[in-house]
Amino acid sequence: KGHEINPKLNEYLLNKIKEIGIGVYDLFGCSGIIRIDLMIKDEKVFVNEVNTTPGALANYLFSDFKKIINELINKSIIDFKNQKQIINSYETNILNIKSMKK
Repeated sequence: KGHEINPKLNEYLLNKIKEIGIGVYDLFGCSGIIRIDLMIKDEKVFVNEVNTTPGALANYLFSDFKKIINELINKSIIDFKNQKQIINSYETNILNIKSMKK
């Protein structure tokens, strides 16, 4: 877990944000570090964006950045060893204009 930035939200909103964050993480089958952008209005929390590949890891956000990176690497190695080869294939002729129905 990274460093928590608390913009003085009440306990209800903090718990709601954590609940939604965990739910989104699980729903999308995420792993590692993601960023979830939220909006709050009238104590309602809305998910604005889920970035599963944040562009940069700002080490100042984590109390022990080296530990976080090592944990991510180790989890990735384990996930890679345990992964099952799943191939999804979708046949389409979408680039062939003649195949479009009128």
